[in-house]
Amino acid sequence: MPATAACGSADESDPVFPRKRPCASTAGRTPSHSVDIPAYSATWPCEPRTAGLARGLVRAALHTWELDGLVDRATLITSELVSNSVQHSGGRLLRVGIALPEREVVRLSVSDRSTAHPVPCPPDLRSEHGRGLLLVEALADSWETDIRAWGKVIRAELRTRNTRA
Repeated sequence: MPATAACGSADESDPVFPRKRPCASTAGRTPSHSVDIPAYSATWPCEPRTAGLARGLVRAALHTWELDGLVDRATLITSELVSNSVQHSGGRLLRVGIALPEREVVRLSVSDRSTAHPVPCPPDLRSEHGRGLLLVEALADSWETDIRAWGKVIRAELRTRNTRA
């Protein structure tokens, strides 16, 4: 299933996935009244194969922005967030986004219809599951969940320059 482009100016009229900020679309169209924030997003079915599509979107954006050094971390974080959404949201669709709000920050996001707040749990050593948010916590410079009336947005940020001690 092809991705649905999801760029535009701030718009709360979409009850499934309202847009938060202006962004440049893959076709290069940017609303003339908005601030240019390089960003890409797509809406896909909430199913396991979407993790691969999301990794491709993130990989392409980082390559376009010449930030290939972040690909491994960013694709793993995105995979984990998408997998969480697929496993726990119960929704039909999810939206994946990547933005460069500042030259030093890459922001990854996954939105779904669930209003359940994700909570990292200690992993069960006998299970293959349950480590996703622990990985996000370890790999991202910061992450947060924004619960909305229609669902949630989970964002993770990566610094383009390693600021960790």
